[in-house]
Amino acid sequence: MKDRVRIVLEVAKAPNLRRAELAFLAFNMAEFATWVAILVYAYSRGGASGSGLVAVIQLVPAGIVAPFASVAGDRFRPERVLVVSSCIQAAAQGAVAVALRVDAPVVVPMGWRRWPRRV
Repeated sequence: MKDRVRIVLEVAKAPNLRRAELAFLAFNMAEFATWVAILVYAYSRGGASGSGLVAVIQLVPAGIVAPFASVAGDRFRPERVLVVSSCIQAAAQGAVAVALRVDAPVVVPMGWRRWPRRV
């Protein structure tokens, strides 16, 4: 346990590592908040089936793209790849926020018995 505390204190003392850790924390909080918001919204519109479908729609493309995108980390400077991918994700999250705010049309099969349902 003492080693862990020592490591945390060492990271906290180094300005670059501290900034990286805080940025990582902020990124994770934003990512989890986005997931929760999207799934709650999908649940309110289509119940458990709707939120499950939305989760699959989000995860499948990521699983398909990840092996190809990982090559970028090997070919280019890792910090540049991280910045570009973070900017792309921030833009996507911003687009989702705007779509939710303006109540954009839902792009899922409309044959479900509870879809679209307003709460």
